[in-house]
Formats: sequence, structure tokens, C-alpha cells
Amino acid sequence: MYRSVCIAVIALFCLAAIGPAYGGTVRPAPPADANETQQAEYWLGAVGTILMVHCGYHSLGKKLRNVAKLSPYGQIGVKEWAGFDAYGGNCSRMKEHGDSFLENLDSYEAYFRTQYTCSGGTCVEKGVASTGSSTSRTVEIRGRDEFTEMTDARLCRWAVVNISNAESATWEDDPKYKNAVAVAKERGLTPSECSSVQASAN
Repeated sequence: MYRSVCIAVIALFCLAAIGPAYGGTVRPAPPADANETQQAEYWLGAVGTILMVHCGYHSLGKKLRNVAKLSPYGQIGVKEWAGFDAYGGNCSRMKEHGDSFLENLDSYEAYFRTQYTCSGGTCVEKGVASTGSSTSRTVEIRGRDEFTEMTDARLCRWAVVNISNAESATWEDDPKYKNAVAVAKERGLTPSECSSVQASAN
């Protein structure tokens, strides 16, 4: 069931719905070495985040994101699209893909729980020791100066985990995003305040 749903063509469909990014910005994409299944996991996280952060479909997006976070590739999709401000796509078409994911969400979750083990926000394949990051992928991190130039709403998406829930929102503990956290703290923001800022921005 898991591999039968959209795996071979999901990247094509999702990119068509995403559309061109503003200003020629390079869009996030699955790791180059990801297989078809891992790409689908990435897009589950990406679609959930796009729906929740960029399109206003909070309930649907949250359901997809919560399951995607059980996969290391899903976590990459969530994080990269949460921090991407150049989304210029078709939200109605993206919701259709989200609805397709939702129909099989129980199957995805069952597969992830069989395939991966998660601890402290990091998921790895069962039998593989955690290295403290979601996968071996190197994510290009923007410099401190660029974080300084971001709006509060955009900065918060990089710096906070569980930003949609003020009660469970916490600072991102992945060292790759320490500059975002540092700048947010310098502005006097807290995770719960970031949650409110994000809600206002949407």
C-alpha cells in the first residue's frame, strides 16, 4: 500500500503544484541520493508544511507533518519548506495532493514506525546509530547576517520546533540552526511568542 501511492510520479506532481519560486530562488528538493520511497517521505513533509505555513490549511498540514516527522526524510521536507519564503504555487492543487496523502496516512505511519526509530527529535533507520542529525545530508545554512535581515515570522520558522502550538513550541536544538535561534533570542523572542507571530502572519 505504502509504495503504491504516488511514489513514481509524486515529485513531478508536487513540483507542478508548487510552481516557479519567486525571484528565481532555488526551491528545496529531496536529497540527490534519495530513492523513490525516501522522496515520497520528503514530499509528505514538504506538502504538509506548504499547506500549513504557506496556504493556510492548518489542520490538514499539521496531520501530514506529524506523520512525516517520524521519517528522517520527512523531517528534511518539513524543515526546508518551513524556512522557504519564495513559495509561489497553487494552493488548491497542493491541497489535492495533501488529501491524497491523508487517505493513506495510517499506512505511512505504520511503515515509518516499522522502518525508523526516533529519539530526541532525530529519526534513523532501525539498527543504525543516531549521529544527532536526521540524515547524512548537508543542508546549506544561511549566514547570521541573512537571519538578521529576516522578518520575525520568517526567522521563527527556522528557529522554533512545533511553532503551530504555543504550549509545545521549543527552540530548534539542531546545531545547523543555531544562528537562527541566536538572532531570535537577541530580538527578545520566545518560542511561544514565535507561535503567535506565525499565527498572525498566516
